[in-house]
Amino acid sequence: MFNKKLRLLLTTIHAYGFRALIVLSTFALNAAVVSPVAVGAATGPVDLEPVWVRVGDSAGEIDQENDTASIEAAEFSPDGNMIISGAKEANDLVLWDVVTGDEIWRQAHQAEIESLSFSPDGNYIASGGEDNLVRVWRVSDGEQVATLEHTASIEGMRFSHSGAILATGDESGRVNLWDTSSVDPTAWTLASYAGHGDDVNSVDFTTDDEYLVSGGRNNLIRIWRITGSGPELRLERVRHITGHGNSVKSVRISPDNRLIASAAANGDDTGDCSVRVWDFETGEQLQQFDNVKGMEAVEWTPDGQYLLTGGREGKGDTGIGNIRIYAVPSDPTEPFTLVHMEPVFRQEYLHFNSAGTQLVSSHEDGTVRLWNFVPSPAGATGD
Repeated sequence: MFNKKLRLLLTTIHAYGFRALIVLSTFALNAAVVSPVAVGAATGPVDLEPVWVRVGDSAGEIDQENDTASIEAAEFSPDGNMIISGAKEANDLVLWDVVTGDEIWRQAHQAEIESLSFSPDGNYIASGGEDNLVRVWRVSDGEQVATLEHTASIEGMRFSHSGAILATGDESGRVNLWDTSSVDPTAWTLASYAGHGDDVNSVDFTTDDEYLVSGGRNNLIRIWRITGSGPELRLERVRHITGHGNSVKSVRISPDNRLIASAAANGDDTGDCSVRVWDFETGEQLQQFDNVKGMEAVEWTPDGQYLLTGGREGKGDTGIGNIRIYAVPSDPTEPFTLVHMEPVFRQEYLHFNSAGTQLVSSHEDGTVRLWNFVPSPAGATGD
């Protein structure tokens, strides 16, 4: 465990198949409350092995600065065989083959794509963005089969685990529940909506689909109870969680529904740039990991043993970022252990396949990157 006033800057250098750990510097943290973090070996009990990198925004270029090219979201299909990505500059929606990295099909919105989600049966993809539309695409041929109209840009979305609900969050501050119980997407309709209070950036369901969590620009996390079904779906406020000092960019519920992870950022990377972990039942903050620049993504492994975070790091517009992997203790009030740091261009989104063996990350250089998530060799020390 290291002092609450210090933070290690760790950089991993890849070259010709080996990895070296360099401790660059330490510096004082000004935050009043920072969770102690145990630091494990550089390669720790897990490792990220790069599989492939593809440019998903046609305006992007690998590891190159671009003010607008970015992949805002990327997710695996339920069977893990495909990845869908959505682009900011070129508005590209691309379906990728996981094994080969080849494009299966490419479509586009009329404006920036901000969010997307696979239906749990793997038959459809919903994507939303700055054109105020959620477009529904058939996976088998890439044909657009339905349109769900909104009053503002759609910043976050998620299908429920049953597939009977699509939750969307938009820039008007609305959390929308769509009845998607029909096998025909043209029959999907808006059942109800509720006000978060400001732009809604991210939404997530508990595994039983009884609760929804939303995070937004007003720095709040809200927990909602879902009642009814079909056209009678409704949202009831349970509680709101305060603590972040900037826009909540991402919220994810742990697989056992005990914890909520959240990431904060703003446009100029000032103020609160932290990842925090909260008790789902009480709203109590259990962990806080501060960062120099904004954090955009959080993701739990499917077994809940690790928490991954992603965003921007370093001073200036350098493209620096790290995917950090924390081991989660059985008692979440105890320090999380930082077991791996993967230096890679600034991240926007992280998502695991259902088996927990592969990770997809999306980046501000317009790339989609696939990783194998594997145990490190026995006895690895990072030396």
